Parts: sequence; C-alpha cells; structure tokens
Amino acid sequence: MNITEQSIHNNSSKIKRSDQEFVLSNVRLETGFVYDNNEQIIATKTAFFDLLISNGKIEAITEYNQTKEAQNKIEQAYFTDLVIIDADRLLMLPTLQDMHIHIDKTYYGTGWQAAPWNGSIKDMIDFEKTLIPKLLPNSQQRAEKCIELMQSYGSTFARCHANVDPVSGLKSLEHLLLALDNYKDSFDWQIAAFPQHGILYSQSESLLREAAQMDIDFIGGA
Repeated sequence: MNITEQSIHNNSSKIKRSDQEFVLSNVRLETGFVYDNNEQIIATKTAFFDLLISNGKIEAITEYNQTKEAQNKIEQAYFTDLVIIDADRLLMLPTLQDMHIHIDKTYYGTGWQAAPWNGSIKDMIDFEKTLIPKLLPNSQQRAEKCIELMQSYGSTFARCHANVDPVSGLKSLEHLLLALDNYKDSFDWQIAAFPQHGILYSQSESLLREAAQMDIDFIGGA
C-alpha cells in the first residue's frame, strides 16, 4: 500500500485539480502484524501517511515525514493549492458493514418503542400479523432513514433481511428495494428474502418462489 514520493508525484500530475480534491495528512494506517513465537498475531503495526483524496477516492499515499521541514517540502512539491487536513494520527479503517439487519419493518423514524416479547415464537408471529400492516405504508421512508443512520456511523454496506409472508406478501421487499435504490451511489447491499413466519407454518413457499425472481441475493429463514 505504501507509495513513494516519486509515485505520488507521477500520480498527482495526472489528476485534474478540483474542489473535490484535498490531502488528509498525518493519518495512521495499518501496515502489518506482530507475531509471537507460535506465529499467532499479537499486535498490529502502524505508520503515518498522507493521502491524496480526489472525488471521494484515494488517489495516492505517501509516507508522512516526522520532520516539519521535510513535510513542508513535500506539501509544497506535490500538494500545492490543495486543502490539507491534519488527521492528528487518528487510525483510518475501511468502512463498516452491517451483516444482518431488518430495515423493512423498523420503528426507526418514529417515536422510540421497546421491542415486545409475547412469550413464544408463535405469539410473536401473531403480533407481527397486526404490526406489519401498520408499518407497511411508510416502510420505504423508515428504511431510508435507517440507511442514513448507518451511513452517519461509517457503514456503507448492509445485508438486509426482508419479510416474505402472507401478511405483507412481497410489499416489504418491494419497499426495501425502492429505498436501497435511492442510495445506490453511496451504499451497497445484499438482500435475503426472509420467511419470518415459517415457510411451512405460514405456507409461504409460493411467495418465496416469486421473491426468488426479484433482485435478491439469498433466501433464508426458519
């Protein structure tokens, strides 16, 4: 991942300057691992770098110079006329991924409510039969608010489980697809069609077959 000063000079000379270009300086990046005598990882190695960001993408990386005079020379040579933001040695990590979330039937976006528990799985299925019709009319908007919440905390991917059941039919899935499509330029996803009420118990097999023809990635459930 480390790129030499000459490399950043070559790369940056090819990049068209724009308002969307800046330098994130003094950033801590992971560079490797520390192993014990049994070849088990016991620590992470880090070092400090400058990152040239252009239109939301890292275009080049160069080692951060601990000497202020040396750092000033690099900035003048390669980062002329660019805004330089000091990251103050904070650790930069990849964006987060939420690998199991149900944003098709969330309360989020309305007043907070505690998740109920009515005693058994069948009791919860009966509860959902009355809840989902109330959530469906605005389920797309609430899903979009959930996406924005995830993005605000650094998540750019989610594996979404969407209810497929006789109560909602394919509406929960359809609304979820509409919500995700509105964020396709900044958010990635996978969708699992989810027979929450049981495939055989709720006789959802035919609905799942229909869902399989839609833009989903998995079928999963109980």
